[in-house]
Amino acid sequence: MIAPDDPQNDIPDDFIEQVKDVLENLYDIPYLQRHALAAFINTEAASAKRLQGQTLRRKILELLEYLSPGVSVNFRSPQARLYNLLHLRYVEGMTVQQAANKLGISPRQAYRDLRKGEERIAMLLWEEIHSEGGTEIDELAANHEEIEMPAYSPKMSRVNINSLVLQSLKAVSSLAELRSIAVAFSEAQSAAFFYSDPVVAQQIITSVISHTLQSIQNCELGIAIEEKADKLHLILSFDHARPDGDSVILDQATKTLTSKLGWVIEEYAEDARHHVAVQISSQKASILVIDDNEGIIDLFKRFLVGVECQVIGATDSGEGIRQAKTVKPDVVFLDVMMPDVDGWEVLQILRNHESTRRIPVVICSVFNDPELALSLGAEQVMSKPIRQENLIAVLQNLGIV
Repeated sequence: MIAPDDPQNDIPDDFIEQVKDVLENLYDIPYLQRHALAAFINTEAASAKRLQGQTLRRKILELLEYLSPGVSVNFRSPQARLYNLLHLRYVEGMTVQQAANKLGISPRQAYRDLRKGEERIAMLLWEEIHSEGGTEIDELAANHEEIEMPAYSPKMSRVNINSLVLQSLKAVSSLAELRSIAVAFSEAQSAAFFYSDPVVAQQIITSVISHTLQSIQNCELGIAIEEKADKLHLILSFDHARPDGDSVILDQATKTLTSKLGWVIEEYAEDARHHVAVQISSQKASILVIDDNEGIIDLFKRFLVGVECQVIGATDSGEGIRQAKTVKPDVVFLDVMMPDVDGWEVLQILRNHESTRRIPVVICSVFNDPELALSLGAEQVMSKPIRQENLIAVLQNLGIV
């Protein structure tokens, strides 16, 4: 690997901006999954392709650690500044002002050094991709255009809360030991399942437990699962003096992911113990069917009984476009023979609008013209008459169920 200070590496500004974008969205796995740089993750199996976002995140973190000067270097020394700024800003979620204060430098200096750090990581990634003989990256340098990834929906599935917590506890076991904290987990007695993106849900739970451990020491942390009002609650509790208004500090990435899933995190004192409660909302994949035949919409609903998803119907093109823009479904099934505005035009409208262009569209028609459908931006084609096994196969292929 070429040393970070090597001046011969002239990296396109577009590429540096893409690396910066990854850093700014480091914990938004669904976003990274469809990011332009994920295209360069060498995965062939379908299951591996669903992990491209995680792989991209891990690669950027590895390159960040390459800049680490080592533990023997003073935290505020110039040699450690780039690494510490990047880590404080993008891993710990501090503002530039907060990071600058922590390092004892001016915000202006912090912005300059952050840019240098972003350029270093971009250079390392650029060199690594080139060393693997990638041709796509050369096209990116020549055209200076963003690579559009195929539309991607998070992998929604039934998730066992007990399994997620146990996996998180493995990840934080060393941290708990370091801070002399005994962790007691009371698993849910019933089958405690919810519907969500397991990758994002795992990250949130691990982060909440980790940050709670970092705020206490020399005590026991109790973790329990409770069911209240048909919702699951993950309760972390401990005996620890907390000043009024003092709370567990969560990083901005965790707050953002929590909000996206519709989860709620609150803290309260009860029975002389401090509690951190995570209210877990179960999500369902949304499927929009645009077809002037209401019987087709009903058929989708019958075929998907027992599948964790919500079917939304629209019997005219205008309503279908409006629903796509407001609901932002995980997938759209679109008929071609629609009154007023036909399906081909609807497909182009969805592809050209910023809020809908990443939603996968499946053409569902008696006309079997996959080449035209794909050229206009459809993700797949499903012929009528609709068969249940074909519908389920399409949804599984898209990662919806």
